Amino acid sequence: MSVDTASESGRRPLGFASLFALGVNGIVGVGIFFAPAAVAAEFPGVGGAAFYVVTALALLPIALGYAVLGSRFSVDGGPYVWAEAAFGTRFAFFVGWITFASALTSLAAVLSGLAHQLSAALGLMNPTVVHGVAVVAVLFLASLAASGLRLSAVVWTGVTVLKLVPLAALLAFGVVMASRAPLVTTAVHSGDLHGAFRAVLVVVFALQGFEIVPLLAGSVRRSERTVPWSTVGALLFAAMLYAALQTVAARAVPELGKSHAPLIDAARVYGGTATAAFVALGANVSAIGIGFGMFNTTPRYLSALSGPGAFGPWIARLDARHVPQRALWLTALAVVLLVSLSDRPSELFVLSSLTVLAQYSTALAALGVLALRRTHGVPRRALWIVLFSVVGISLAAHGAELREVLGILGVYILGEAIRRIARRV
Repeated sequence: MSVDTASESGRRPLGFASLFALGVNGIVGVGIFFAPAAVAAEFPGVGGAAFYVVTALALLPIALGYAVLGSRFSVDGGPYVWAEAAFGTRFAFFVGWITFASALTSLAAVLSGLAHQLSAALGLMNPTVVHGVAVVAVLFLASLAASGLRLSAVVWTGVTVLKLVPLAALLAFGVVMASRAPLVTTAVHSGDLHGAFRAVLVVVFALQGFEIVPLLAGSVRRSERTVPWSTVGALLFAAMLYAALQTVAARAVPELGKSHAPLIDAARVYGGTATAAFVALGANVSAIGIGFGMFNTTPRYLSALSGPGAFGPWIARLDARHVPQRALWLTALAVVLLVSLSDRPSELFVLSSLTVLAQYSTALAALGVLALRRTHGVPRRALWIVLFSVVGISLAAHGAELREVLGILGVYILGEAIRRIARRV
């Protein structure tokens, strides 16, 4: 059974539309503007579109696992809450802290990248200016998130629609004007298997983001239905959108794998300079949208660490607008420090692949334990989800590097030190 109650559910601000939009916003970020070239570099031609479908099917069991857990634990917190129920508070702290660190570095990277792009557009690439733009972006988005979850849902839903408009326009041009661009084909040869595997890895990381949907289960009406449909629906919608965009881009740009801005180059072929500028604007809106969405979710990973074996209840307190203000502003402070200390956005992605993999692995491990125990309403048949999830997790595991493993260890040591200090205060 879900831990939700009818009285609580009636006060919750989020429904299916806003939660689905959050998931789509989390997946369709700035990566969509670069992934087509990375896929085409490994597997040229329109055949590259198939990798989005195949990879989505491989990740589908993981999304289903998150959907099951999100529907059975109708409280905010996601992986920390599930790990605590399955393994206890000490291991749950490790899971929750690593998950927060992953989201934090990703958020800092998005905002750092946005600051670099905006500064370049203004012709002001002085490092001080770039850091200043990043700090202003952090403060603005954090203040907007602090205004309340209901208003935030309206904003992220609107931004999600806005960033999908240029992509939809590109698809429309591609369908109507495909005859103007040659169909790119690729011959099968002995090296294709390795290229295909590399393309899958690119898409695995491009499709991350659906995991943020169950994080807000405690703020969702009828979460036992809304969370599963939103989680799985966001993944499948994004995969089909990516596949369609890969197809129209490959038809327009014969050497797509060499493009630095594949969708913008495709828009220029189909619709000229104005269409290219419209799609480029969509890239900025996309970065702002995913940054704002993450400011509504990342602090909740931190606020979940409120148990007796973690930071204590002071970090979890929600205000009347369903916002954990203390966790929000601590997150904002951490992001400011990260973007101020980093000179390149790429430096902030060092931990992303392995931390997301750790999150997936521990979440599915918790599902397996709860299914074996048949506790919290998790049925025994959920074990099949865990078994099939090994495929998707194995694909992601090949992207891990030694420096990321060492980074994970360093992040955990930092979290453990903060936890001990917090317990003594």
